[in-house]
Amino acid sequence: RPLTSPLAAAVVAILYPTEDVAMPPRGPQTCPQTCRRHVQHCSWVQRPGKRLKPRSPAPSVPSANDVTTAWLDASAVLAPELVQRASSLAREQAAPLIRLLTAGGDESVHLAISAGGLSVAEMGLLSAFTSLQLGLKRCIEAVEQRYSLVELGQALLMSGNADAAVSVLAAACVSAPPIPLIMRAPLAPPPPVLLARSESLASASTLRREEARLASLSWAGRFAREAAHYHAIALQAAGRPAAAAEATAAAVGRGVWLDSLQRPLDHLDTSLCRRAFWDAAGLPAARALEAAFPAILAELQALVGRSDARSVPESSTAAAGHRAGPFSPYSSRVVTAGAWSDVQLYAGCRRDEEHCRACPLTASVLASRPEFNTVIFGSHFYSRLAPGTRLSAHCGPSNFRLRCHLGLVVPDGCRIRVGSETRAWRAGECLVFDDSYEHEVWHDGDSDRIVLIADMWHPQLSVEATVLPLLSDEQRAAFENAQSGNHLPLLKRVYSTGKTVPRRREDES
Repeated sequence: RPLTSPLAAAVVAILYPTEDVAMPPRGPQTCPQTCRRHVQHCSWVQRPGKRLKPRSPAPSVPSANDVTTAWLDASAVLAPELVQRASSLAREQAAPLIRLLTAGGDESVHLAISAGGLSVAEMGLLSAFTSLQLGLKRCIEAVEQRYSLVELGQALLMSGNADAAVSVLAAACVSAPPIPLIMRAPLAPPPPVLLARSESLASASTLRREEARLASLSWAGRFAREAAHYHAIALQAAGRPAAAAEATAAAVGRGVWLDSLQRPLDHLDTSLCRRAFWDAAGLPAARALEAAFPAILAELQALVGRSDARSVPESSTAAAGHRAGPFSPYSSRVVTAGAWSDVQLYAGCRRDEEHCRACPLTASVLASRPEFNTVIFGSHFYSRLAPGTRLSAHCGPSNFRLRCHLGLVVPDGCRIRVGSETRAWRAGECLVFDDSYEHEVWHDGDSDRIVLIADMWHPQLSVEATVLPLLSDEQRAAFENAQSGNHLPLLKRVYSTGKTVPRRREDES
């Protein structure tokens, strides 16, 4: 719905600061953004009291043809089945936005734009044709191709074509929807016009934080984070670490992230307290794990079939991740040396029946605490690192959660850096940190390190207000069943390369 009230104008001024904010009239020939920062790149220019005039796009802004060219270049490198799979995954990613665009004409288009769903080039397509339906059709095609760039870039990475991935993901970065400027300084003082309508500075600041939170959760924020994340990975894979650091810094400058050390991929709620390490003593769920440490350790020892988990022998192929017993090797780009394996208990509110039956008390402790049990964007598992293992610096996917490590078998020589601080595990104690911060692990000991990893909700997060609206039907079903204690069985996820892996993401440790 078009914004016409003074308060609405103030909110737009917060999201898109400019000297004069013009409220657009309704109609298909309306510039879809309301500030000079976006209008200067748009094919239509809004002037107070005047009709819209056509204008050529700025040269630095990629057109729909540029996106198509990048898509064709990537498609020429990959096998046809990988292109088809990437396109299918892209359509799944874009489906909610496309449903909104086609839901109700002009009103739904305005809503999709306000949610950060369309890039500058895509907004230009809406006004490039005399027929709104034709413009919308071309716009939807461009949206699907833009999402395909990220999936194709990942497929190129997994196929070992790092240089091609760099080019494709760079195109994805510059074709992303513009991010509201508020994400760069979400706690700055609100403008006087907003203060005049607020009961106090506190309430105005609260409103500003809420607008920043919504902006960070928008389609624009999600797509930009994914494109920037994989672009930096591609540059690293291509042997260009300095360029990767520059690309990350540029993404922070564009408002993709607030901090170069905190780079979550899926979710970034800027209203939450940002802290690398958290005190386990102040988190009841972490204290519950520590209280159950003896029983959890006993179940682990029984699981690996030894009275002392420290004495589990290594096979000659341990360095490649091949381990005997219940631990399954987990292949990840972050494992640069050694071997990493795990025993999954829960993931995405779903339950691994075999492993949970083998560790009933551990499974019960996790399921009995809502902070653990309902983390739809998290996992709970035993994590084992072989001696000599090195996990390179990486970031977890979401700041909605904290990651709790209960030390079970902790030899000397194990340490983890989160943000700018390095700590070590201790048996029987929980090490709690925000894994959306960059973190890396060294295991210089002489025997396995085993911890129980349990994701918990961030203490300040409102699950009902923030998480539930983001869930798909499948996720909501898993969430509700977990709440009632009737967990659905654990599923698998298929990546662009066709590889099937547990739902835990490749960048978790």
